[in-house]
This record gives sequence, structure tokens and C-alpha cells, in this order.
Amino acid sequence: MSDIIKTQRSLARKAEHNPQHQFDHLYRLICREDWIHAALKSVLSNQGAKTAGIDGVTKKELASSSAKAVFVCQLQAELRSKQFRPKPVRRAYIPKANGKRRPLGIATLKDRVVQMLLKMVQGTNMGK
Repeated sequence: MSDIIKTQRSLARKAEHNPQHQFDHLYRLICREDWIHAALKSVLSNQGAKTAGIDGVTKKELASSSAKAVFVCQLQAELRSKQFRPKPVRRAYIPKANGKRRPLGIATLKDRVVQMLLKMVQGTNMGK
């Protein structure tokens, strides 16, 4: 069992046994390299990874392991220094069955990875 799953289960147990518990230091989890790699893997496995946000980065640009390593290192540095700022979403319109179009916001891959990191932490101890 991976350390991530063990940590998630530990957080879930703690939240279940003591709903009043105040969780400290959760931010350090999203700054961990193994968590960032796992979140990136999850985001890249999604069909939407082929679609670029406003920065133009897609799954194709992160195909090599060296590109992934650089991406993870840069994101980790931004998170640790608390300099990460999400980018605006790219707006696209998709057709609806009634002929109208519906707006769709497409986040950058980096923003999607950070969203996944937050989901990995929050999903384990919120609302369970």
C-alpha cells in the first residue's frame, strides 16, 4: 500500500473518530513530491489532459519523464514558497442538444494538478 493511501486512510480514521479534530499541516502534504507525481499521473490519465488551458500545455508536452520531473519540481517550488497562483481559465463553448452553446472553462494542467492535490487531501477527511 502506498504512503499516500496510508496517509489518506489515517486522516479519514482520525476525522471519523474525532469529528471536532482540527487538522494542522495539511498544506505540507500537497507540497510533497510523491503527492504531486500521483496527482499529475491522475490528471494526465484523464481524457481532458489533451486539451490545453491558456498556457498551451497539454499531455503531449509532458510525455517524457524529464519533462514531468521539471514540471513537478517547478510546481513543488511554487507551492513551497506559496507563490502558486492559478491562471485564468480558457473559455470554450460546446454545443447543446437544443442547438445552443454552453460555456466551458478549461484550466491549465498545473491548475488541474493543484486541484487534484486538494481533492486528495480534502476527499479523505471532509464529509465522511
